[in-house]
Amino acid sequence: MRSDLFFRLNVVRIDVPLLRERPEDIPVLAQHFLDKYATELGRRPPRLRQSVLDRLLAYAWPGNVRELENLMERAAVLCPGDEITEDLLPADVSRAGASAATTEVAEDSPSGSLVLHAQVEALEKKLIEQALLRSNNNKAAAARLLEISERALWYKLKRHGL
Repeated sequence: MRSDLFFRLNVVRIDVPLLRERPEDIPVLAQHFLDKYATELGRRPPRLRQSVLDRLLAYAWPGNVRELENLMERAAVLCPGDEITEDLLPADVSRAGASAATTEVAEDSPSGSLVLHAQVEALEKKLIEQALLRSNNNKAAAARLLEISERALWYKLKRHGL
């Protein structure tokens, strides 16, 4: 761009932080874009599953808000039901969330162990605790959040001493 033209256009400069620097905006923007594109398609706006939201929050967003908007448009078009699931996310967004969860568990491990079984158990316990917290300790609702049967949840609660 020519410098004289730039300085003519640059009368009022507004610096907007990158999307990755303001993660609190991601859920609001994502739902806004879903609402917008679902309305254009003549559908009811789908909900964002919590696991999808976690992956969106873990992603670095190199394309900024425009990338998020394109992703939500894609999800609105491809969504067969009333909920956005992980399979509608591109691989790079899915990997970002999965690797962040794995890193978090490894760092939270008291021994720093990388033994797979111990890490899987720790992650499972953490997810069950989060589901119970979100469901106000309602076991049936927690099982639905985890997408497992109530019987499986009761078994896991007993195994983890919860």
